[in-house]
Amino acid sequence: MLHFSSFSIASFPRVIVFRTLALFFSLLAVASSVAAQSLPGSGNTLSFNGSNSYISGSSNNRGITQQVTVEAWIKTISTDYQWVIGKYLNSLLEEKGFHLYIAGGTAGFNGRIGVGQYMSSGPSTTRIDDGKWHHLTGVCNFSTWQIFVDGVLENAGVYNANRSDLTTSTGLVIGCYDVQQGQLAQSIF
Repeated sequence: MLHFSSFSIASFPRVIVFRTLALFFSLLAVASSVAAQSLPGSGNTLSFNGSNSYISGSSNNRGITQQVTVEAWIKTISTDYQWVIGKYLNSLLEEKGFHLYIAGGTAGFNGRIGVGQYMSSGPSTTRIDDGKWHHLTGVCNFSTWQIFVDGVLENAGVYNANRSDLTTSTGLVIGCYDVQQGQLAQSIF
């Protein structure tokens, strides 16, 4: 199980956005395929079972063009490849988008900016498959990709690119791409 406490997306990097849960609940009301989960008040989580529970959002780019910051509070014991949140399709047709993920017990932030190259923060150094809550932040600032765990920069990839375009027609998804197992407690963007 992958337990999510929160996630956020911002079109500006390096700024951690903390807003109320109202925006998250709005996203859930509009775009949730998580079956029959009630989230009144704080202290709740969303649990994803790895097969048929996830949140599917629209293809709206939310003003994200060249930079994005994505945050999530997660809890998992799995070492499987798991998407936390993404707006990316593994397609050579668009080559744009981003995804915050967990693999082998570490976190990363990867994607494409429309220049023909897959870009990555590289894996975090902190293991996050310990069953404890961890705050993950992925940042794309043009052609620099970073992963933070619990507020500490853990890895970064810097690429040579003369432009950056994250816009994609792919929908935003939370807890879905490959097998997802865990919980989400709060999301903000």
